[in-house]
Amino acid sequence: MKGIVAFFIPVFGPLMLLVDKYCERRGKMGTRDIGIESQRYTEMKYKRIEVDNQKNQDITVPLEEAIIVNDKTVRRSMMLDVLKQNTDDCVPLLKRARMSNDTELTHYATTAMMEIQSRYELSLHKWAKAYEENSRDVTILKGYSKELMKYIESGLISGNILKIYRQQLEDVMEKLVAAQPEVLNYRLQQCYNLLELERYEKLEPGLNVMKKKWPEEEKVYRLCGEYYRRTAQGDKFRKMLEKIEKKNIYLSSDGKKWFAFWKNVEEDNEEISV
Repeated sequence: MKGIVAFFIPVFGPLMLLVDKYCERRGKMGTRDIGIESQRYTEMKYKRIEVDNQKNQDITVPLEEAIIVNDKTVRRSMMLDVLKQNTDDCVPLLKRARMSNDTELTHYATTAMMEIQSRYELSLHKWAKAYEENSRDVTILKGYSKELMKYIESGLISGNILKIYRQQLEDVMEKLVAAQPEVLNYRLQQCYNLLELERYEKLEPGLNVMKKKWPEEEKVYRLCGEYYRRTAQGDKFRKMLEKIEKKNIYLSSDGKKWFAFWKNVEEDNEEISV
């Protein structure tokens, strides 16, 4: 399976993107994808949009302007200027640009997305080969998992293709956690991916381990909360909120908003629903 995935990585991505574009232009994108990217364990209502540096901000703003400006010549010129920069963080805006009535602008945006996807898949092809040759090397496990997560979160893939990459990430994260079991972030990444795959039979034991090893960690509680919410375990969710309050678990400002939101849901509706 790993060999097959590695072989087809550079081929399927651009092809699927072209199919996706064709369907969108024909208005056939109304079907719902597998609910894999619906919500992260950090509740989407309170997910902060962070700008890492000024460079990303300088890319995003001109791209938004390029989409909405009325003058075609100016719009195309702005788009070309943007495409000369690193556009990896602008996939949602490029998707909007693809739906423009300006066919040339659509072409630029589609080309940019194909280039981004090609870079991801060429990189993943190299990591997959290294992983196949030495699947126990921690450096390879870290690099491969990081690249897989970047691609998964890029917005370039969906549906069954996204699921295939998540399944590959599941295999990599299992080995990485086994190699470095004391690193909380690896366990969180592993469990979040299992949550998105709905592999609950493997997820719950992982959550139990984290609750025992990191009983004061906010991220663990929030991931547990998302698991309880998705699996309609309202009683466990409610008990978890009571435990956070009773033990006075430290919460970040974002965590306090999350806690207040779900506390209000419980008080208003007397039941936490999916």
